[in-house]
Amino acid sequence: MPLRCLVLIIAVFTLALFPKFVVAADVDNPDYLSWAGCKPGTTVTTKVTRSSGSEKTITYTLVSIDKDKAVTTNNVTGEETINAKISKEQADKAGDVVGEEDVKVADKTFHCKIFERKSSAQAGANGLLSFDDKFWMCTDAPGRLVKYHFEHTSARGTTISDGIVTKIVTK
Repeated sequence: MPLRCLVLIIAVFTLALFPKFVVAADVDNPDYLSWAGCKPGTTVTTKVTRSSGSEKTITYTLVSIDKDKAVTTNNVTGEETINAKISKEQADKAGDVVGEEDVKVADKTFHCKIFERKSSAQAGANGLLSFDDKFWMCTDAPGRLVKYHFEHTSARGTTISDGIVTKIVTK
């Protein structure tokens, strides 16, 4: 067996048996970076409006931050840990960049990249659920998410949710 074939076989088995050792290095997490310049106590308030007419306010607060992680809390889902580094695969889940737009929050304007993510999943009795989501993101804004538009469609109909940051209080 030629040496090149043997090297190729060893490489394939190494990838199959030990993928953890050949995975690309982690990358900076843009969500962490958006909090990195803030002090604990910084808050971001988002107003969410649904097509049903309901509204809610979500307030995110930076609890702590160090070189490895940021910890935030909010009034809907509670505490969240945001790691400073994430895998390239996680970073790519934000979606495709489809444009850019300036979004004004109180007296500050953020230059945002617009990400779009479309997908679908089987949702039991509701049948096929499709997602058509857009996110306006800027690493200069604490929490990075400045605005969003979600359209979720199932056999029961379409639900639209729009959210926009209305207030940022930095510490």
